[in-house]
Formats: sequence, C-alpha cells, structure tokens
Amino acid sequence: TDLITLGEQQSIVNARQEAARSAADKISQDTDKFVADCVATMRQETAQICNEMLESMKGGKTDGVHQKTLNRLMAFINQFKSLNFAGDHELENMLEHARKELLSKTAEHYRDNSGAQGQLRQGLKQLADAARDMAQASPREIVERFGQMGVRRMAA
Repeated sequence: TDLITLGEQQSIVNARQEAARSAADKISQDTDKFVADCVATMRQETAQICNEMLESMKGGKTDGVHQKTLNRLMAFINQFKSLNFAGDHELENMLEHARKELLSKTAEHYRDNSGAQGQLRQGLKQLADAARDMAQASPREIVERFGQMGVRRMAA
C-alpha cells in the first residue's frame, strides 16, 4: 500500500505541476493579448485625436487654431506618458517630437501665420497616418520586451 500511496502522491504532484504550467501559459497568453490590445488602442487614440483636431480646425466656429485644440493634444501626450506601461517607445518618441515641433507655438501664432498653420495641419496628418499604420502593425516586439521585463523582475 505504501507503493500505491507513493505512486498516487507522485501523480498528484505531476498533475499539480501540469496545472501550474498550464495556468502560467494561459496567464502569459492573456497578458500578451492585453498588452497588444493596449498598444493598438493607444495608437488608434493618437490617430483619432489628430483627426479630431484637424476637423476642429476646419469646422470650428471661427476658422483656425484654438489654444483649447492644442491643449487637448498636450494633455493626451502627458496622459500617454503615464499610461505607457508597455513601453511603446516608438509612439512616445513621435508624440514627443509633435510636442516640440507642433505645440511649442501658441494658437495665436498659428492663426496669424498661414504657413505655420499649414505645417501644423501637415504634422497632425502625418502623426495620425503614422499612428494608424502602427495600430494595424503587429506590436510583437513591444509585447516580447514587456514579457522580458516581467521575467527579469520575477527573477530579481
């Protein structure tokens, strides 16, 4: 009976180990999907806010650029930085570039300068197009890097 009990115990240990491996695989897959979905959503949101800004500039009560419109992108960039837990450095760099190039001027400057306003429109369109393309691309590299961060933290 001791051999049967030992055999049963080994089966229980093996079953527990298999259940733990299976659970770990499921958690890893679900985490990867969650991170990929978050990256795609933030990229889509970037494209959407740029498109909404362009529409606002076209169809506002008074034609042109309003500080509220520029502030909206600034707030989005700040929010993105705090939500970028996945480490989407490519989008973060693009948004930082937009901050420096597009948001360093006031709405009044853009309203008074048609050339600058054209540059703002072009910059917003380029950012929207790039973010939309990135949202449709595979975030595999970001997901893998995110998974590696977790491994290092768990091992430390």
